Amino acid sequence: MKKTIKFLSVLLSLCMLAAFMPAVSFAESESAYAVYNQAAQTLTFCVGTPRDGCIVRSNGDEIPGVYYTDFLQTQFEDCNVPWQSINYNVKTVLFLDEIAPVCTGWWFYGFENLEQIVGLDNLNTENVTNMYYMFTMCSSLSELDLSNFKTQEVQTMNGMFAGCNSLTVLDLSGFNTQNVWEMSYMFAGCTSLKTLNIANFNTGNVSTLEGMFSGSNALSSLVLGTDYRFTSINEDHGEIYTEYADLPEPSDIDPFTGKWIKVGGDGTKYTAEELMDAYTGGDMAGRWIWEGLSLAEDISGATVTVADQIYTGTALTPAVTVTLNGTELLKDTDYTVDYENNTGIGTATVTVTGINNYTGTVTQTFEITEYIPDLADAAVTVEDQIYTGKKIRPDVTVILDENTLIEGTDYYVTYENNIEVGTATVTVFGIGDYTGSKTVTFAITEPSSISRAEITVHAINGENGTILPDVTVMMDDNTLVPDTDYTVDYTFDPETRRGTVTITGIGAFNDSITFSFEIPEEGEPTIEPTDPTPGRLSFLEIIRQLFQKLVEFFKKFC
Repeated sequence: MKKTIKFLSVLLSLCMLAAFMPAVSFAESESAYAVYNQAAQTLTFCVGTPRDGCIVRSNGDEIPGVYYTDFLQTQFEDCNVPWQSINYNVKTVLFLDEIAPVCTGWWFYGFENLEQIVGLDNLNTENVTNMYYMFTMCSSLSELDLSNFKTQEVQTMNGMFAGCNSLTVLDLSGFNTQNVWEMSYMFAGCTSLKTLNIANFNTGNVSTLEGMFSGSNALSSLVLGTDYRFTSINEDHGEIYTEYADLPEPSDIDPFTGKWIKVGGDGTKYTAEELMDAYTGGDMAGRWIWEGLSLAEDISGATVTVADQIYTGTALTPAVTVTLNGTELLKDTDYTVDYENNTGIGTATVTVTGINNYTGTVTQTFEITEYIPDLADAAVTVEDQIYTGKKIRPDVTVILDENTLIEGTDYYVTYENNIEVGTATVTVFGIGDYTGSKTVTFAITEPSSISRAEITVHAINGENGTILPDVTVMMDDNTLVPDTDYTVDYTFDPETRRGTVTITGIGAFNDSITFSFEIPEEGEPTIEPTDPTPGRLSFLEIIRQLFQKLVEFFKKFC
């Protein structure tokens, strides 16, 4: 008794100690960082935790350098750009992880040596409200694809690309400008930009467009939409005046005439000022070019996308996507396609040639690789199992390319969590001619107790005067199958005319139940069961129930 009291006292003390101990966290939460590496001249945006002069990402990669943080939640007036002092030293910007700021104003202002931005798909702009001066004076950038930008919340874009004098390709096809009220000097000084597609721009809420195209004197092809206007009405100290987007005058040097004309239009020609005053969207929407410029637009600056292919032994002609200035072109209407080296394993080439309204060519390569079947694409099936107290390794069926694979030849199997009741996993790994892996789950469920069944026992006459039991076992309106779901054992003493019938669950059923019976001296033999006596529980079931009671005991006292 004393030992029991002492044990309970210690147990109570431990429970109280655990209850009052402070929670300790050993994992530092991850945050967004911008990491500047001077030697590599890179600014890397990633998510991780700081450690000894680097940021460690969740996958274990270390990004060394000086790091900056606290730049995601800053708002309009105080858009924080802690890396601004290193703007002249960065040649490459990398977005390794998803970054979701609310303001990107001034982010790359004055990055005069910036040559490329990689991973822009990881810059989530859906909550950004301000993009003013974001790329101002990025004078070494020649291409910028912002088609992934979500700008439905953006209010300011003033000066966004001003001074990007090397920019020749600018894709703004994803822009939604319905809430923008500031676009002044947005493309000012883009002196190398010849073509621009802003057909999706809506300037209905813009209060100032002043100087939007100022100094962009090479702009000779401009695609406009129905919701764009070149002018905005403003008020200053009670005086109302009109602001102009400053569309440059076309060249008047032969073959150009100094006028703008719409491709496929009615032939009306406009000076820059006339076009800005006359443009009202509607039928005027479309592609405007300098008169004298070939109606066929040069396709050489287009982006061509083509997927890698699997070797088949025949010539492969995959579909291509051709996008020029934010517009997806049409095969056989805007361009034709030719292929080279497109049969054997290696590098193939696709050549896109402009037709009709397009001229020039552009090439792209794609890889043809040997086909190696990947089990990630296989159909893997495994049946649910019944708890046995031991490791369960059910058979697995693996089908790929309509072929049933062979274990040990095409794949091997591993199992996890395959003892206790719950969800187990099985993983198949490709071997031989197969690669890759695939993981599926199966359930391990408790066996149903046979004592829940509705059991009917009748006696029938056997050979040589013996009495045999006729047993029917029903569970949940289903008739169980002897020697699959249960076994029957019986005894019978001819002298006393008494016997027993024992039904024992197997497979998906456990436990047992015993009926005693008596055979009358006269009449047909019948079995009249007395109250059923449950069979003995297995040793494993006894241990499991004792463990459960112990858990409940600890819960009660803690």
